[in-house]
Amino acid sequence: MIKPFALRTGDTIGIFTPSSPGYVQNFGLFENGIKNLEKMGFKVKLGTVTKERKSQGYRSATPRERASEMMDLIEDPEVKGLVATIGGMNSSSLIPFLNFERIKETRKVICGFSDITSLHLSIAKYSGLRTFYGPTVMCWFGDWPDGILESTDSFLQAVVLHQSGIRQFEVPKRSSNHHRRWDNDDWKTITREWNENEGWRTLSAGRVVAEVVPAGLNTLMSSCGTDYFPDLKGRILLFEDMDAPQSRTERSLLNLPRFGGHVFQ
Repeated sequence: MIKPFALRTGDTIGIFTPSSPGYVQNFGLFENGIKNLEKMGFKVKLGTVTKERKSQGYRSATPRERASEMMDLIEDPEVKGLVATIGGMNSSSLIPFLNFERIKETRKVICGFSDITSLHLSIAKYSGLRTFYGPTVMCWFGDWPDGILESTDSFLQAVVLHQSGIRQFEVPKRSSNHHRRWDNDDWKTITREWNENEGWRTLSAGRVVAEVVPAGLNTLMSSCGTDYFPDLKGRILLFEDMDAPQSRTERSLLNLPRFGGHVFQ
């Protein structure tokens, strides 16, 4: 796998919207995320789809338009990294229109989570470039007022500060599943509730050393049957489950030939 070039303070980050037009759902949250990226010391450049606030309901624009937005930022010499607006449910439709050779050659930081899994998997397969399963503009850079501190610190450690050797991943001292409404001012008038994080929970004791594949579980499963679905044998799967009961999805994953037969507890 090829490492992207590290970001530096003052670099320009391009914002692209490969899936849901989150800025339509809550422009204030989107705007706050942009401001917080700038507070972190970055310049921000909006892609064409994002700048024009395009929306086609569940998706921001056509697959070709969204792919062009992403590739324009990849080709832009001013832009050193890309961060997605938010996830959604249809980033996979960009894949046929992306130039994976240019993505490989430019070696830019690409960050997003949830539905952006489709892009992470396809870039890993066709470009061999490491990408970052991490915060988006609206989640969690946009969290009122200054973003989620732990997400910001982890992002900066991954893409700016740590450039060689093994990076120790520290468990955050707090966690939150507090959902606040986006269709009114709750997201910025109600203080987020936090819980003490007691650390890792071990279901089966032991030690394993292997590559880690982070992915949104639902999007991972929607990629079944594609040639960019990852070979999970001998790897550790770290998945995001969106707070939903996932036993059926996990069981489907378990039965896949390329998963390797690991048992969920």
